[in-house]
Amino acid sequence: MISRAEFEADDKTSVAYRAQLQGVKFDQLDVNKDNSITDVDFAVLQKAKYDAILDAYNRGDEDWIWKNYYRVSIPWLKEHFALEANKDRLPRLNLPIYIFHGEEDGNCSVQGAYDVKSQFDKAGKKERASKIAAENVFKFFISIVPYWLTHALSITCSGAV
Repeated sequence: MISRAEFEADDKTSVAYRAQLQGVKFDQLDVNKDNSITDVDFAVLQKAKYDAILDAYNRGDEDWIWKNYYRVSIPWLKEHFALEANKDRLPRLNLPIYIFHGEEDGNCSVQGAYDVKSQFDKAGKKERASKIAAENVFKFFISIVPYWLTHALSITCSGAV
C-alpha cells in the first residue's frame, strides 16, 4: 500500500519512482479514491489488459499473445492454467523453499507469496519456507545462488522453477 503522503514525498526514493511513472499523478492510480494505492487499484487498472489476454487465449490467437504478452504458445498457457496452485502443492514437499517476490510487482500480487508462506506455517513447516520481499531481489538472489542450487526449490508467481 502506498499512501498519498508516501507517493508525494520529496525523499530520493519517492522522487525516483515518480520519475519512472512519467508524470502519472496519485489520483490517476488511486482508482477507488481511498487515499492509498493498493493491489485493488492495480487490478482495476490491469483489467482491460488481462481481459485482452484471455480473449486472445480463448480465440486461439497465438500471434497476439506472442506480440502483446509473453512469447508463449497456447499449449503452454493451457498447461500453465491447469497447474495446481503453489500454495497447495509446495507445502507437500520436504525440502527448503525460497520464495522470491518483489513487493512492487505489478504483474503478480505479493499476496500469493504470503499465501504460500502461510500454508507452510499451517502445515508446521515454518523452517522450510523463507519469503523474501525486497526492492532488490536480484542482489539477494545472487548472494544465495550457491546454496539454492544444491538445497532448495525456488518459485515464481507462475510456478516452480
